[in-house]
Amino acid sequence: DGISIYPTLVTAKINVVGEYEAGKIISMSGQVIREFAPLREINVSDLKSGVYFLVIRNKQLLLTKKFIKL
Repeated sequence: DGISIYPTLVTAKINVVGEYEAGKIISMSGQVIREFAPLREINVSDLKSGVYFLVIRNKQLLLTKKFIKL
């Protein structure tokens, strides 16, 4: 898919590798927590502990990656 995120177990920041146009963080209940323009580092230190989805959109696809906030 050309886009990767790390780490998937995160305390403060998620790194995004690859080109994309926009992204958002969604909770397990489907609530949009945050929307953002392309960033290489996404600060998630203010999120509560739990499982979230990072949804990334580029010209060709919509990609969903799961991460766990510790």
